[in-house]
Amino acid sequence: MTTVETVLSREGFDVAELPGDFDLVAELRRVNEQHGHRGAPCWFLYRRDEFPGLTVGVHGERGALYWDDLDAPAIPAHGTNAEHVDYFTGGVHHYTFPPSAELPLEHVFSAVAEFVRTGQRPTCVEWNEHNA
Repeated sequence: MTTVETVLSREGFDVAELPGDFDLVAELRRVNEQHGHRGAPCWFLYRRDEFPGLTVGVHGERGALYWDDLDAPAIPAHGTNAEHVDYFTGGVHHYTFPPSAELPLEHVFSAVAEFVRTGQRPTCVEWNEHNA
């Protein structure tokens, strides 16, 4: 059985396997409130395959997004961070988001909700290609 704890303790997960009543945005809100400004957890979300996927981080009043597509990775066009920012998967593994990846938290939650519904790159965010 999939529980909130088993899902959110992973570094990444298939959103298509979430139970129908699982509200991922509500759970990310809860985790963010628990961590506040002390930590910056993130997860790799995918649908049926590992790529493409959406890497999502939450940190206080902001969050981060990275569209992880082997052919066309992308970052938000209007992100707020000028430097790389550190987040952590599984609570311990370091993940660095590139400049422009951070957005106001509500924009991040909208993108997560859209990705859960569609499995596609969220259209509620304007994206720029990112050449890592």
